[in-house]
Amino acid sequence: MAIASEIELLRPAVERLRVVLKRMDTADVPARLRPLTKSSARRVPPPLLKGAVDALDRDEWLRTQVVEKGDALDTEASQRPEAASALFLLRPETWEEEFAKLVEESEETSLAGKVTRLERQRRNDALTIKRLRAEIKGLRRQRDSVVAGTTERYHEDMAEENERLARSEARRAEVEKLRVALEERSLNMEEELRDIRSRLESTRQALERERRKPSGTAEADTVAGMPGSPEAVASILDRVMLSVRRETVTEELVASDQEIGSPPALPDTPDAVAELIADRWVWLIDGYNVSYLLAGRRPESMDRLRLESRLGRLLAKAARGTTVTVYWDSSEGVDSRSGGPGVAVRFVPSADEAIIEHAGPATVVVSTDRRVREESEEKGAIPLWSEALIGWFGN
Repeated sequence: MAIASEIELLRPAVERLRVVLKRMDTADVPARLRPLTKSSARRVPPPLLKGAVDALDRDEWLRTQVVEKGDALDTEASQRPEAASALFLLRPETWEEEFAKLVEESEETSLAGKVTRLERQRRNDALTIKRLRAEIKGLRRQRDSVVAGTTERYHEDMAEENERLARSEARRAEVEKLRVALEERSLNMEEELRDIRSRLESTRQALERERRKPSGTAEADTVAGMPGSPEAVASILDRVMLSVRRETVTEELVASDQEIGSPPALPDTPDAVAELIADRWVWLIDGYNVSYLLAGRRPESMDRLRLESRLGRLLAKAARGTTVTVYWDSSEGVDSRSGGPGVAVRFVPSADEAIIEHAGPATVVVSTDRRVREESEEKGAIPLWSEALIGWFGN
């Protein structure tokens, strides 16, 4: 048989079986059921109950003995356990459907009872909250009485509070002044940003033309006026775009009264990881890319576990509220599990597409795939090269 709720419904059938077995000669009782006949418990214990149900389910002769030597069975009995036991023992043509219906009704009744208990608990909690609020109100009155009786200390505290407020107001004034300056700077940067994006697009087009040239001309000295191979120029462009994008959020950081730090690290350096874990982010990791670079070959199961363990170390050092999810390509469909302390693991048909789908303003994307980084960045994510994370692991 199956789940516990079904077995509980069959207690009457097991009790009938125990009566029949006790009437038999000891030698005729099946060995696996002798513990049931020896049990003096008024209510059959769960292990014996399950064993008896399994024996009845498999042994037609045993069911026949229970039916013939016991009282009459009624499949229409008003009590669910009696009706379920009758169906189980007699097994008419539609007994499985009717039995399943009785199980479902029994579970619904059980759930209704749980809901009632939870409602009762909720009312008790409400009374407890009311009592605690009354106690808090009394404690506040005591506090006010103590404050009134210590006037000198009260005035000293007020003086300290006024001084603190004055410092806070001065700090707010400085921040407001800095905000205005940054706002003016932002207006000037918008035009520069448009120009940079225009030149960047021209450079990307030039890169594409370079890539389409025959293999003999692939290693040009310059691309769109920039020295190096197309891959090197692409790396430079990625860094330029990250620097520009992060420059535009400076005003928001100041407005939220955060400390202004040094310029952001480049996206392919460990410093970028060290800088980002100081704040709360949602990290999306391309597992295959990172583990391939770590192992220097196609990653195996141990390489995946090793990466997930290191990601657990990153999560332990990151700001509270940080989450880390590593995506793996899988031809067997979608699956999830926990890997390492607090690290979420997702197996999906395409890790690239899953990362792009979940990328957003509060996320950090780690991948060697340029398309993944660019499309994630367009959705507001911060893209990092896999080399940056590997370098951080080595620290």
